[in-house]
Amino acid sequence: MISVKSVMKVAALVATFSFIIGYNISAGGREMSSETNALIGKWTKQTTDDCARFYPTNLEFHDGGVYAAPGAVEEGAQWHGGDWDVDGNGLFKLQMANDAMSPLNLMELSPTRFVLSDAADCTVTYVRQD
Repeated sequence: MISVKSVMKVAALVATFSFIIGYNISAGGREMSSETNALIGKWTKQTTDDCARFYPTNLEFHDGGVYAAPGAVEEGAQWHGGDWDVDGNGLFKLQMANDAMSPLNLMELSPTRFVLSDAADCTVTYVRQD
């Protein structure tokens, strides 16, 4: 039989080790930054410039670094869903339809909108739906 004391020791060791390596169990093993938390939710593209046609109209960011882009396949967007991440330096990565992680710059982030720019100097704005 396992004692409560043994379980508590193991839990303390796991918590300490998780802290040391930056593993966040509640985030699917990924540390959730303030930028990441702020992006969770549903967003709609505002930008109508020609360069923005490859960006999905709707994005849904979920806990654990997973996103969906409802209707993106029909729109011909390069991002349909998959993994996403934001590092502490404003580098925003979305998994593309070919599974590559596309690096974008997170230029602005507020509770109601965010702005991305890409290597081709296309700037795209999204506003919060929810």
